[in-house]
Amino acid sequence: MDNREILNFCLQGIKDKGLDKGQCIYSINEKYELNFTKESISLLRTTKDSDINLTGIKDNKKSSIKISNLDYKNIENKIGELVEMCDSSREDEFNDIAPNSDNEEFKYGSDSADLHKMYDLILDFIKNINLKYEQINLIGGTNLTFNKKVKYIGNTNSVYFKSDTSNYSLALTYAAKNQETSSSFNFAQFQFDELPESFIEYENIDKKFKEAVEQLYCIELEEKFLGDLILTPELANEFVVYYNQLFLCDTPIISKTSMLKDKLGKKVADNKLTVLCESISDEISNKVFVTSDGMKTYNFPIIENGVLNTFLLTLYGSRKTKKKFAPYTENIRILNGDKKIDDIMKSTNKGIILGRFSGGQPASNGDFSGVAKNSYYIENGEIKYPIKEVMISGNIYEMFNNIEYISEETLNTGCSITPWIKVNNVTISGKA
Repeated sequence: MDNREILNFCLQGIKDKGLDKGQCIYSINEKYELNFTKESISLLRTTKDSDINLTGIKDNKKSSIKISNLDYKNIENKIGELVEMCDSSREDEFNDIAPNSDNEEFKYGSDSADLHKMYDLILDFIKNINLKYEQINLIGGTNLTFNKKVKYIGNTNSVYFKSDTSNYSLALTYAAKNQETSSSFNFAQFQFDELPESFIEYENIDKKFKEAVEQLYCIELEEKFLGDLILTPELANEFVVYYNQLFLCDTPIISKTSMLKDKLGKKVADNKLTVLCESISDEISNKVFVTSDGMKTYNFPIIENGVLNTFLLTLYGSRKTKKKFAPYTENIRILNGDKKIDDIMKSTNKGIILGRFSGGQPASNGDFSGVAKNSYYIENGEIKYPIKEVMISGNIYEMFNNIEYISEETLNTGCSITPWIKVNNVTISGKA
């Protein structure tokens, strides 16, 4: 059988076993991975695997099962298990699958990896690190990969999509170290359609290594104060994702715990903030054409000039709440502002530049507290020194309503495009 016949075999099996509705996602994943250290390339690994995710609904009872052994007899047995799982599940009238739509196939990226260029780029990268940043150490998990993902998505409503995507991914975990001490570890990850000419010069990698060396000599703050927080682009993305999860997705909207549950079309953030979901943006490498619900994605605004445009509800969430479905993925763009980051820093009286946040999941009301890692103290418009063991606390909702500036510059990680954001009135707690 070819790949689409496997999909149809599963869907027919769902019907034959007496399920009312069903969905099948057949995935074929291929990866070429080069792991490396500061000294050399340590591993070349090629993996190829396939799996099937089946979802069934019977008498409004829903369940799902993953199948790794794709022997046809095993698939039949697993569909039988899925029926039993549905029988023992909780009935919910809002369980459903995607409605019928036009069949489409999506293709993006290269069919094969350029292994020679991958290899040469890593050797050049290692050479540059040793020449420029003798104190930088690359930690486990550092690799360059080529990822090819083919998905066949169908359901018993005659939905059919094929998504064939590929890209390259660079994952870095690193820290600086000398004879006396080491910096806090940090990480970076980028995805791109085509390999760049150099990694050391790509986006902010050189800057992040330079900062890691500076962070060998962190200083403790001696006071607690209410100050400004400058979010690096990575942290701007992280806190927006927190915001979406806490206030806009299924759980907080269905449970009515979200403080934004009645704010659709109303102001929920500073008017300088515009957040877009860009699943298929030309500028983002990590394209997602179809959701796990079997719905086609599109780009849309989440917040426009501080006004909430949509909740981020799945098919189930939209049926349960009788609100609009949104094909949300975490491919986020925050529109940039008109002020240079250097000028934003010069405008800062007292605060910190937040490079990494180490803390638990924020509370349902948006309260957060954690340690500022890989961060800097800034006073009277000057970056004074890197800091250690400084706590920050505040509220995400209030934070995005207290935006002073958004930078002109942005960072494109391949999954997000985000600027620097300066917010006011965050509690910063030093040693005192």
